[in-house]
Amino acid sequence: MNATRVSKRAGLRSGMTLIAILLTGCSMGKSGETTITVTGTLNGGNDPLAIFGGGVLPAGTPYTLVFTFDDTKGQDTDPGCSGSGIGGTHEESPGTATLTINGKSYDFGQSPDATSKAWRKTGDACSEIGMEIGEGRFPFFSTVSIRVSPPQGTATLTSDSDWRSRLSVDDVYARNTYNSFVIQKAGNYARTMSYLSVSSLKVR
Repeated sequence: MNATRVSKRAGLRSGMTLIAILLTGCSMGKSGETTITVTGTLNGGNDPLAIFGGGVLPAGTPYTLVFTFDDTKGQDTDPGCSGSGIGGTHEESPGTATLTINGKSYDFGQSPDATSKAWRKTGDACSEIGMEIGEGRFPFFSTVSIRVSPPQGTATLTSDSDWRSRLSVDDVYARNTYNSFVIQKAGNYARTMSYLSVSSLKVR
């Protein structure tokens, strides 16, 4: 029987290498990303920049809005009301979003001057889930914002205050002033924009 001799030191090195590979694999598998998908309809708007086809954006037009937050960026924030959140600016901005209307999409949060945050609050008096992303410099500033609360007569959307935790809701109260998007291009005062009605929100 042939045997290959392995020194004790070489064996330790091999074992340490194996552990290092396993640990690297574990860290590579942790993406740190939370995806929040919002669906609903436009409340009516205009598209002079022809991002979604141009002209008027009729009320009732469906949209899909997908937020992605990378919690390896930014800082944890405390929104109050037994909640949690994340936020950051510029290279530490944790969030991006893709808005799709009429089969055409626009990405928010890709600019070097982007700022973004996400949060979740729990409690009878202040239950809320929200996401905001902005970019650009005044007066050419683009932003998208969603804030949803429980429907009237319901105490809370969720008892889990971790903004990353899974959630699926199909009945929410969404204040129009906080649910909207605006897109502006540097040097052009035209604005593609609309307020948004929310029909569902899913965190996964």
